[in-house]
Parts: sequence; structure tokens; C-alpha cells
Amino acid sequence: MLMNFLSGRARVPAVGWIALSTCLVMLLGGCSGSSTSSLGFSAVPSAPSVFAPYSDVSLTVPAGAVPSPVQFTFAPRSAAGLPTTFDGAAVHITSQVYTIGPAGQQFAAGSPATLALAVTTTQTNAITFSPFELRIFTIVNGSWQPVTAGWSVNPISNGNQVTGSLAGISSSGTYAVLAIAPPTTPVS
Repeated sequence: MLMNFLSGRARVPAVGWIALSTCLVMLLGGCSGSSTSSLGFSAVPSAPSVFAPYSDVSLTVPAGAVPSPVQFTFAPRSAAGLPTTFDGAAVHITSQVYTIGPAGQQFAAGSPATLALAVTTTQTNAITFSPFELRIFTIVNGSWQPVTAGWSVNPISNGNQVTGSLAGISSSGTYAVLAIAPPTTPVS
């Protein structure tokens, strides 16, 4: 088979070429030259899609939220260089920061996607934050903006998970859980 393939005699179906090219890209370390890798999934109009590429993030896209198949990507990123304030208050990033694509992708009216991010720390510089002071934010025009379509904090077995409803992916695609409210110090 390999000799037939190399000599051009074997026919490889399109799915085989996609799998082969994906393996080659993974073997060669990707195309972008970036040190962070992204993971992707496709959402289709006819069925709900839930994707959890990493243990601390998931995106749920309801049936009918996209008009045609859409390839979503997730890439963890460093918090270095991100804004450090929101409305004049210092921000404390309490989750992994992710870039989600495609940036600018909108969901159908009445069918928002749900983004869930696990809180990785609730203590920053010896200041403890209440889970109810946590919220998902995105970057719009270089500034943090809260996800406004709806949000909640849900206790999970190993910490807290913050969820937010998305009418679309922001233009930057950057998302994180931030603690903005004035911190409370532990009572001793």
C-alpha cells in the first residue's frame, strides 16, 4: 500500500487526505510557529455541540445557533500584556486565559452559546475573593468587557466554574474569569 501510495497508484479518499494532513501538521509542530497549540471542533446547525478541549473550559453551542458548520478553536494564552484594569479597578485573572475562534462569529438570536471556565485560583496576593465576585470577561477594543448575555457561578467538585452566555465570539476572542469587585480579606 505504501509503495502504491508513493507511486501515485493508490486512491485516498478525501477523509484520508484530511487525516493525513492533520497528522503531518501535528508531526511537524503546526503551521503558525506559535508556542501554544489550539484545539478545534465543528458545530453543525442540526445538533447541539459541547466541546471541552481542556479540563477547565467548555463551549456549548445549541442546535440552530449556527447557520452552517463552523470550526471553533481554543488556545490557552498568557496573561502577559493583557489589560490590568476595568473601569479604573485592578483586575485579578482567576482562570486560564483562552483565545477562542473564529473571532467575530455570531450565534442566532435566542440561541446563545454557553462558555464555562473553571476558576484556577481564588486567592491573589493573599486576598481572597468570593465566588460571586467572579465573572467572565472578554477583550473588546483593547479593554476588558463583561460577558453581558447572562452569567452564573457554579460550585464544582474541585473549585468553581463560571459560565456566561455568548451572543457571539468577541472580536479578540480572548476570554478569562476576572475578579473585579473590591477584595475582602479573610477574617482571622
